[in-house]
Amino acid sequence: MFNNTIFTIKSVKKEEEKHVVEISFDPQHEIFRGHFPKKKVVPGVILMQMVKETVQKILDFDDSMIIDASMKFLNPVLVDESDKLTIGINLKEESDGSVKVKSIGYGNDKKHFKIDLLLKIEQ
Repeated sequence: MFNNTIFTIKSVKKEEEKHVVEISFDPQHEIFRGHFPKKKVVPGVILMQMVKETVQKILDFDDSMIIDASMKFLNPVLVDESDKLTIGINLKEESDGSVKVKSIGYGNDKKHFKIDLLLKIEQ
């Protein structure tokens, strides 16, 4: 949906119990003209969608629905100050086929967010 437009998933690496993902943003994307022109902040809903799309890529499925979400924003993701964002993602597949996601976004020596999702995989 937004991968390769607003953001690009540059790499995904499996490290022990988690996946480490490198993300870059397109500072010229039109969304940043309104959010905000002088200080380009990645909207929280885009960060949530980014985590969802990254999990879909890791688990190799096309679509999912967010059943539950918990988000904590610690520092804004400023596009002009961050050429990349790193996300640590832990996944746990549930017996009902849903996937629990715990993620932490960081870059430039700052934690930016914690986003936990419960995803239902769409077949």
